[in-house]
Amino acid sequence: WSRAAKNNPDQYLDALIYGLAPLVHETTYEQPGRFRHDTYSHYTLQISRRPDRDDDALLAIGAALSALAATDHESFWTWVERLEPIDHDVIQSLVLGAMCHVVERDSARVVAFVRADPRRWLLERTLPGLLSALAQRLDEDQASELWSDIQAVERNDLAEYGPGAPDQRRYLFQENLAYRMSLLSALSDAPLPKDAFDAIAQWSRRGEPVEVRKFGVYSIHQRSPYSRAQFAHMSDPDLLAALARWPDDHSERRGETLEVTSARMRDELQHFATDNGLRALGLLAQLPDSGQFEAAAALLSGASKDLNVDSNDLYDAVVAAWHRGFHVHRYFRNISVDLLGQNASQLSNAQRTAAITIVGEALTLDWGSDHHQPAEAVPNNQRLFPSAGSSYGIPNIYVCLRAAVQLQLSTDDTSGWLSCLGLLDAQVEHLPANCWRLLLSHDLWPGSALAPRWVAWLVRLFEHHPAVLGTREGAYQLWRVESFVDELQLRTWLDMLRDSAWPSGARAADELTTMLACRSEHRSWARPLVEDWLTQSLDEHATGLVHGLATFRNDSTSPTTADWALVRLVEHASTDTVDLLLRILHRDGLRMTDTLLDALLTLEARGIGILPTARGSLMAGLTEFIDTRPADVARAAHHIASSEPIGSGLMRDDHLVSIAIGLHGKREQRAIGMELFELWQEFDPGAARSVLAESDSAQWAAADLDGVRAPSSLGSIAVNSRPSILYATASPISQPLDIERELKMLRSVIGDHCSFKDLVAVQRREFLDGVRAHRPTMVVFSG
Repeated sequence: WSRAAKNNPDQYLDALIYGLAPLVHETTYEQPGRFRHDTYSHYTLQISRRPDRDDDALLAIGAALSALAATDHESFWTWVERLEPIDHDVIQSLVLGAMCHVVERDSARVVAFVRADPRRWLLERTLPGLLSALAQRLDEDQASELWSDIQAVERNDLAEYGPGAPDQRRYLFQENLAYRMSLLSALSDAPLPKDAFDAIAQWSRRGEPVEVRKFGVYSIHQRSPYSRAQFAHMSDPDLLAALARWPDDHSERRGETLEVTSARMRDELQHFATDNGLRALGLLAQLPDSGQFEAAAALLSGASKDLNVDSNDLYDAVVAAWHRGFHVHRYFRNISVDLLGQNASQLSNAQRTAAITIVGEALTLDWGSDHHQPAEAVPNNQRLFPSAGSSYGIPNIYVCLRAAVQLQLSTDDTSGWLSCLGLLDAQVEHLPANCWRLLLSHDLWPGSALAPRWVAWLVRLFEHHPAVLGTREGAYQLWRVESFVDELQLRTWLDMLRDSAWPSGARAADELTTMLACRSEHRSWARPLVEDWLTQSLDEHATGLVHGLATFRNDSTSPTTADWALVRLVEHASTDTVDLLLRILHRDGLRMTDTLLDALLTLEARGIGILPTARGSLMAGLTEFIDTRPADVARAAHHIASSEPIGSGLMRDDHLVSIAIGLHGKREQRAIGMELFELWQEFDPGAARSVLAESDSAQWAAADLDGVRAPSSLGSIAVNSRPSILYATASPISQPLDIERELKMLRSVIGDHCSFKDLVAVQRREFLDGVRAHRPTMVVFSG
């Protein structure tokens, strides 16, 4: 894309700008005083690529703007005027980044552009670099204006926090000050006023104030009475005496801005225990039976992270503290049962039995209030399955349930699962719904032999907690057990899911029904139902239908399992529904079949364009059908290429040129093949010619294609050129294969018609280099 953008950036931007609006407004969020922004943007956050999110078009705009700024000065500023009103931080950041190429010539215009909108001062990804490039090209007046603007920059809005939140206000104030100083430091080479240089010098001397720590780890005004280093240098009696002076929930105010608390001491004590695990367990055994539960929890939690501490030592410490009554404290109880569960596989049978008894006692205790938050506030069209993890409040008692399951399943035989299912049955009525939702997120499965027992437990669970079914995790269980459930039970669950309080419940039921209609024992009743939706109520069920079909095309070894509904879907679906389908189909889901080709022809007849993100895979698939369905391939390829101005950069040029060359060999489709080649060559002639020159299949067509645009570029292709053979062996150099006989035979048979090149005893890299260097017609490989 960068190469194509630099070759013809103005046309490139024209091609991209039509699809810009949905990219920057579909998933954006507003914040007062800032440009709109996309929380999940690849440009904003370095996160793993997701099939339903793609910022490639935005980054391609940046490449084109930079190319324009470096080559066509006036066109660049014309595009700046066109992009200036777009209320999106990525677009504005890309414009600022491209301006680095014009600061030497247009520093005044750049300064005016930055100052025109105060929100541009918050574009921290590219603004500091632009200010650094500007610094030496500013006069005193411009530098003074920028200094006055920087003094007013507020990265965080302190008005959100009232007088009752001094900690947050102080932290955000320090962040604002640090950001202003980072901008000012970027202008250190500019002729700034004296007070600006004084501010830079004062900040560099002071650094971050000692009382400020990262918010969320430490409250700004709260401190521990001791540090982890002080704990490490104390003797055991002194350390126990220090802990005794600071029992649970104890705090002291020191002045107006500082509070020393035992809660902060617990954090330091935990870090100390991580580095001194065995000593921490010894101190735990010496603590009094009451008043220092938080210190006990910190010592136990920290010691569990020390690799020098054996699981048996942790088990003995937990059991001893439990019998001393420490488990009455909820936080200590939480850590204890969690450790027992984590170490379940390392315990002996006797230890595991005792641990199960302890966790059973914990299940009967009061764990405090649980938070019930909806998994989803509004329905959306993102992927529902598999489950997305812990998206809402984790009940306090959940860690105990998880530990109980881990202990029961630590044995490899069936008895462990039978015991576990008995435990789950006993707790169904006692534990909150969120516990079961989180447990199901682990995708537990007892195996086919115990599947009916698992289904029976699910029936009881969904009867007592219908809200569990109305979640991602609960709904996904319907798909996992569908082959062990009869039609009546499954349809009852789907009806419950459709009527649940989950905003996406109806859509999830549609998706599951569509998946059942594709491949399952329930196809007999599910497929007629889905076919009825396709013809009678597509708008109502569109999102679930599309996701269900896409799931099978993406994940199934055979994409044809979902093809039965494709043509009917695209015949009646709206443009938005078709776009959703193409957006969530990834490379495997876009594998070409006869039915998908028919669907493309249907879209061509309806005049519905193809999304840029799907074009590369579709073009690649069309190349496989050139010989069997050339006329249909020609129509589909032409439609894909014309869905948006050619050159969007989101289509693989080699696939398009390969199709053009392939169609050129079919007399009836030759004109379309020439037109496709011309479309691409108009935008990026260098890429088209290079692909053509490297294509063996283009040799017979060179005479005709030679007259399209650039005959000089095709001079290296001779229509009847002498073919070359590269003969390579991969045998060890110490014991080379005897290849003389093979070579002599080859030369005697076809030696008069081709040229030979030998590569003896090559490694992989040498072999690839040889192929690239000699570009043979044929490779003969031995070894």
